[in-house]
Amino acid sequence: MRAKAIFSFLLCISIGLSAQQAGQSNVSLGQINILFKAIKENYRDMEFYSMDVIHSSYVDYQSVVPYEKSIGYFMKRKNNYCSLLMGVTTIQNEKIKLSVNPQKKFISISSPDEYMKAVFTQADFDLFSRFITSMKRDIIGDLATYRIEYKKGLSLSFYEMTVNNRNIITRMKLFYEREIAVDSENPKSKRSKPRMEIEFTNIKYGEQQSESRKFDTGKYIHLENGKYALSDEFKDYRLVDMRVKKDN
Repeated sequence: MRAKAIFSFLLCISIGLSAQQAGQSNVSLGQINILFKAIKENYRDMEFYSMDVIHSSYVDYQSVVPYEKSIGYFMKRKNNYCSLLMGVTTIQNEKIKLSVNPQKKFISISSPDEYMKAVFTQADFDLFSRFITSMKRDIIGDLATYRIEYKKGLSLSFYEMTVNNRNIITRMKLFYEREIAVDSENPKSKRSKPRMEIEFTNIKYGEQQSESRKFDTGKYIHLENGKYALSDEFKDYRLVDMRVKKDN
């Protein structure tokens, strides 16, 4: 599962409770179902918000120093959004969705997605719940951490997510099932199960919090004779327009 897909999926289902009691407890599928729907509606109905996003990758479950770290952001304006996640910049407006990958020097244009308008259906939950083996909640102060464990054979063994008393996610931890080589270039390298932590900070609400310049695609592309072309700053990138209907 790709990092951005993981981020988008877990952001949707990050959960919180309005009246919680301190301590550890099990969580039922019924409770999770209600909460998943509520948190999805929460993120969907908030027209404007922004947050800083920190991805940290670790070689195993116990490491305290990340071997890789990236700092980015996520901003939403109604059905439009922009983000910098794992080095990739994405900007969506009413007409296009633009993705910029500096590592590959690649810029793609696609039609806007409907992710921000999506709802969490019973079918979604039924599919998700098939792979769960246990769910627990631990409450300390105004933070609740949920641990969801999965059946063997999936990409994740379990993940943990922490939310505050406003039902807003503050941290996620993904614990991967498959072992990988710590040093990919050494055939005799130690193997371990990695984990990724995603921290959300500086969370703000309101239209005034979203920086307009980050929603501007003009830095990367412009219209030229009815078609999108690269700006001078990115003229050495490859541009691909993947839209079926190119309505500029």
